Amino acid sequence: MQRHTPMGYQMRDGKVGFDEERAKIVKKVFTDYLSEKSTHVIAKELTEKGVLNANNKPSWNHGAVGKMLENIRYLGDEMYPQMIEIEIFEQVQSR
Repeated sequence: MQRHTPMGYQMRDGKVGFDEERAKIVKKVFTDYLSEKSTHVIAKELTEKGVLNANNKPSWNHGAVGKMLENIRYLGDEMYPQMIEIEIFEQVQSR
């Protein structure tokens, strides 16, 4: 069982929806990775900008970025709305 809601989502009135500001960050991470940035560089940039991670701390590492990039919840399921297009998700997995 997942311990927390993936970054970019939030619970409202018993239903999961987008946290628009954090969803932008998630989408940027996917885009940056497809633009040949490494997970290490992405984590460093997020930390330097003071972006809060899923634990609400401005501290990122390559492992956290990698887990985000592998999280199938972003494709949508019975609980989570789709945030990342399947083509983008598959390209990220291939890289």
